[in-house]
Amino acid sequence: MVYEGRGYCHTDKALRTFALDRITALKVLDEHFLPKKVLPEDELSASFGTWLDGEPAEVVLIFDEEVKSRVLRKKWHNSQKEKELKDGRLEIRFNVKGLGGIKKWIYQWIPYVEVVEPNKLKKELRDELKKSLGKNS
Repeated sequence: MVYEGRGYCHTDKALRTFALDRITALKVLDEHFLPKKVLPEDELSASFGTWLDGEPAEVVLIFDEEVKSRVLRKKWHNSQKEKELKDGRLEIRFNVKGLGGIKKWIYQWIPYVEVVEPNKLKKELRDELKKSLGKNS
């Protein structure tokens, strides 16, 4: 079982989810942190899956026609907006908080998905796929 905790990250200057089993050292400080009161449903509403970390971002994806019906079978996120393109492909837009959760979701749709925006996500996926392919040579 993985235990996680929410806290303030001094490096990122933002709330983050920490994997408690990955913490290797602690230092007790004389200062303390009191988070703003946020309802869990408000915090989770912008996340994609269980990932909460990161800045808000608009993600634009284009799916090949052959998987369109599978993608449309359910609403994946509250912000989801679909648009059928003239060539039969499907464009979907999401407004998410952090890219980690949606990136994991996108991987299950490869090779039928194209990341249009944001460029940061497109570059991360490209770099990770190149690195993985390099291990097979």
